[in-house]
Amino acid sequence: DGNRLARVREKINSDINIAKDLYKKALEYALKTEDKDLLGSAYFKYGLLLDDTNQQTQAIECYKKCIETSSNAKENHFLSSAYSNLAGICYERGNHVTALNYYQKALEADKLTHNNEGLYFVYTKLSSFYEETDKQLSYKYLLNGLQAAKRLNDKLYIANAYLEIGDYYYRQKANAQAIKAYLSAKHFIDLENDLENKIKIETRLKDLKIKLGEEKYKLMIEGFKYNDED
Repeated sequence: DGNRLARVREKINSDINIAKDLYKKALEYALKTEDKDLLGSAYFKYGLLLDDTNQQTQAIECYKKCIETSSNAKENHFLSSAYSNLAGICYERGNHVTALNYYQKALEADKLTHNNEGLYFVYTKLSSFYEETDKQLSYKYLLNGLQAAKRLNDKLYIANAYLEIGDYYYRQKANAQAIKAYLSAKHFIDLENDLENKIKIETRLKDLKIKLGEEKYKLMIEGFKYNDED
């Protein structure tokens, strides 16, 4: 009922306010220390909370403060994340040039620290930037993202990387390559038993089967075996 919903909202708002107070105290403590990594972490985490509660202007200030703490990714372990989150906000606001610049800086930080999770994320974002203007560069970033996922040795990341590559080929009407990429993604999805992504891939393959016709489709998938070199 209405009263119950009101109580739920009060509880959520209360928890957010408690979290905000705790992050503020953590930031105040970090400011008294000379630990740049601790201070960068405090600014980033407080910014993330503000970001998640739609207080983007204040979140931007915290992300920038995190970056100002230290521009050395080995000293400031939240540097890349701060750049990436700033890029996301700028992109949402239509400031694509600034967003691209921030993603490039995040990429530099992740390369320095060999942060493959961050590299996978940024390569995927950069690929989408160039999808319309430079298809070759867009594809190169997708391949870089796949290699980062493989270095992570995370099956879901690898599956998603192949799924993105399959979608790229699908949009280019390169059906054989799209099918191969989707089947590679399915190979890893089946290992993880991820039903949601499995349905996505099967939907795409079904669409290609209709487009190509059953006989031609069967010829394309016949004898497929995942090859890690692909």
